[in-house]
Amino acid sequence: MQCDVLSLTDFSISKDRKIDVCKLYAILTDIARTYEETTNKVNREGERLMLEFKEKLRVTPLPEQWDTQSQKVASYLVNTTAENAKMNLEHLATNIQRYIGENKKEPFGLNTEALCDLYGKVLNLYLSDKNAKISDELKNDYKRLAAIQGSL
Repeated sequence: MQCDVLSLTDFSISKDRKIDVCKLYAILTDIARTYEETTNKVNREGERLMLEFKEKLRVTPLPEQWDTQSQKVASYLVNTTAENAKMNLEHLATNIQRYIGENKKEPFGLNTEALCDLYGKVLNLYLSDKNAKISDELKNDYKRLAAIQGSL
C-alpha cells in the first residue's frame, strides 16, 4: 500500500485501484455511531427488563397487579436457550409476585438476590444472542432456584 504524497486523500492499493480516505472515514464513522446507538438501546432494554423483574420480587403488589393464574415454570431446563431460561425465570417471578400478593409474605426459602443475579446473567446472554445456550452452572443455578415453585 502506498500513500500518494501529493494527495493524502487517496490510498493506492494497486496502479488501477485507489481508496478515498474521506469516504472510508465517513463509512467507519457511521458504523461506529450505529453500533453505539444499538448498544445503548440494548443496554436500556436490559435495564428496563431487570427493573421489572426485581419489582416483581421486591414490591408487595396490589391485587390488580398480579396474575391470578399460575404460570407454567419448568423445574429444570431441557431447552437451554437464553430465551427459554429468561421466559421461565419471568414466569417464576410472576408466580412469586402472586404468592406474595395473596399471602402477604415471601415464600419460604426465597433467595431474591440469587434469583436476580441469575436473571441478570441470563438476560445478558439473551441480549447478545437469544438462541445461545446457557452454561451448565447457570442450568444448575436455575434448577436449584426454580425448586421454590413447589411451595407456591
